[in-house]
Amino acid sequence: MPIKPPRDRCSFEIALICALPLEAEYVQEVFDKFWEDEGKKYWKAPGDFNTYTAGVIGEHNVVLVYMPGMGTTSAAAVAGSLRVSFPNIKLALVVGICGGMPYGTDQEEIILGDVIMSQAVVQYDFGRQYPEGFKRKNAIRDTLSQSSPDIRAIQAKLGTSRYKKRMQNNITTFLQEIQRKLPKTKHPGQENDILYHSLYVHHHHSPAMCDECKEHKVICELAIKTECEDLGCESIMRVTRNRLMGGSTTQPEVHFGIMGSGNTVMKSGQHRNRMAQADGIIGFEMEGAGVWDYFPSIIIKGVCDYTDSHKRKGWQRYAAATAVACTKAFLMEWNVEGAATGSVPFGRNWDFVGRKEIISRLLETVPPDVDKDSCQRTAIEGLGGVGKTQMALEAAFRVRDQYLNYSIFWVPTVDITSFENVYREIGQKLQVPGIEEGVADIKSLVKNAMSQESCGSWLLIVDNADDVELLFTTNIALCDYFPATTK
Repeated sequence: MPIKPPRDRCSFEIALICALPLEAEYVQEVFDKFWEDEGKKYWKAPGDFNTYTAGVIGEHNVVLVYMPGMGTTSAAAVAGSLRVSFPNIKLALVVGICGGMPYGTDQEEIILGDVIMSQAVVQYDFGRQYPEGFKRKNAIRDTLSQSSPDIRAIQAKLGTSRYKKRMQNNITTFLQEIQRKLPKTKHPGQENDILYHSLYVHHHHSPAMCDECKEHKVICELAIKTECEDLGCESIMRVTRNRLMGGSTTQPEVHFGIMGSGNTVMKSGQHRNRMAQADGIIGFEMEGAGVWDYFPSIIIKGVCDYTDSHKRKGWQRYAAATAVACTKAFLMEWNVEGAATGSVPFGRNWDFVGRKEIISRLLETVPPDVDKDSCQRTAIEGLGGVGKTQMALEAAFRVRDQYLNYSIFWVPTVDITSFENVYREIGQKLQVPGIEEGVADIKSLVKNAMSQESCGSWLLIVDNADDVELLFTTNIALCDYFPATTK
């Protein structure tokens, strides 16, 4: 089925965020369609300084976000503006390059060009500065955040042999397509994938060459910019990599694990190993933590170095290409069937406080897994002006954050006309057959469509339900058109 252009910015649910122009350029290469090429433009909200490209990847409408610079602070600012212009983003993919641990969560080898997909994020430069030095906060308690249940579920699926193999095949296919278009993304050669012992520092090794490096305490600026072979890094200090022992080029593999994120570039094998041992980190990058608090997120990054002081040439382009290929392969697996939609007419009130008990009770009542045998219904009662709508709105956004494929619909019951107008919009979003016909019974069509299990999980919020006669006793009682399903 051809992918239709979203009606407006509120209809986009997937964002791809890139820090480097190189990363964004490669993401563009896997777009299947650009909506601007077909005359469809989606303007941004006033005050939003981000730049976007809207299009299609696979079966998904996506928006590509260009960051003005690297770092978690810049990423947080970009994510905040993204949320204003595209308020219904349910999945943010932070795509690009990273530094990697030499070994993954299960001690499998990680080589350059492999891809790391985050299951959680640790902000490794988050802590306190004391007179005796910087002390990072305990990662597990203070800085570690897990992915949402939907993301954890699909990553568990992709970890099984069947789907891992399928995704791996897709990565290879998409990577080859990128490399045909962009020859500079070719594999740099196994001989250039070199890992040194963590204690072996990248500096001038002859005392006569540099006074700064002579004491082995400081790496001079010249050494930082010099390749290992030109600097004289000793081959005897290299670590053998079993995956590189074969003659043919090794295909990139995907590793799921904890990603370290911070504003500081990690260039120390000793610090790298220390953090990996303490928190289980397998990759290091600079943007994910800034996005993580705004959207359900996955960091997808190709390994371009081993997070140590040694300089390696030619791996950034290849690593960025493998990350982008993995991103498209992942989107091929991201479930479109029953994909979430919505018609919430208000933005989230980020200043909402209080009502914790009521919100908690709502969240215990409305999710689809509370009662698998019946349709859950609940009501918020109270006098006008006490905040019922705001409570329902906050509960709706929390449900959306927790269940990515959970559609949320907001229906006013001020009068029959407004009810029918919103039902027509819902029918259009769900592509209900017959919804555009002039004589269509809009209310019945939408009720019947939403009552089908194939419609997926949804939450229907009926607002302004104060007129008992309109809801229950007129010839066209609106309550008769409320759908019901076990989802």
